[in-house]
Amino acid sequence: METLAEHVLMDINDLQLHWQGFTELMSDTPTERRSIIQMAQLLHGQQHAEKGLAASFPLVAHLIAVAATLPLSTAEVERVFSQLKLVKTNHRCSLSAATLNKLLNVKLNCDKELFTLLVTKVVKQFFRKERRLSRVLTT
Repeated sequence: METLAEHVLMDINDLQLHWQGFTELMSDTPTERRSIIQMAQLLHGQQHAEKGLAASFPLVAHLIAVAATLPLSTAEVERVFSQLKLVKTNHRCSLSAATLNKLLNVKLNCDKELFTLLVTKVVKQFFRKERRLSRVLTT
């Protein structure tokens, strides 16, 4: 709870007092009705606006509102790892973390037209230098 309070810039002592009062209030509520969404409805819903629960526990209300908006899916993270596997193959296993970061940044944030343009420029720049591969191609 301390880490969470620091992250959202709340006083830990005030948060603990609000949390203690809120948990006492929720102790009569059945456990199956204590989900984040149901607690958010309890604090912010129309029917409870008159009771002033959000005003009584503003820090808890804020944390529950934040928790209710956090994505519960890991799909985006899994997509990044899939792209990482495409970039870092067995033949490219010695890439540094900085290089991998740059490659992934281009791969994930670049549209196809711009990526094609970048690849063309990089390949031209690569073959400007005298390389064994370019000598083999010209002979």
